[in-house]
Amino acid sequence: AAPLCYLYKSKVELYFVFRALYTRHLCRLHTLTPSPAPNPGLPTLCASFERILQELEPELVYHLVQIELPSLKVAFHWMVTGFVGY
Repeated sequence: AAPLCYLYKSKVELYFVFRALYTRHLCRLHTLTPSPAPNPGLPTLCASFERILQELEPELVYHLVQIELPSLKVAFHWMVTGFVGY
């Protein structure tokens, strides 16, 4: 919601925009039922993340495996919170 605060001065308007964003998109980040596109749930998003990471950064995936650090352990928090924070 924080980035939306820069776009809306009215707290009421901000609330309704965030509510629409959450109910349409971000709620899927908390859905454990694996569902196919166009409305994927969290397990599908996690599988897609791992597949895309393997395709685009195989050296990174190999390094993470070598140090026994699952890629999802690094990225899961960002995925669940809609990529806010660090």
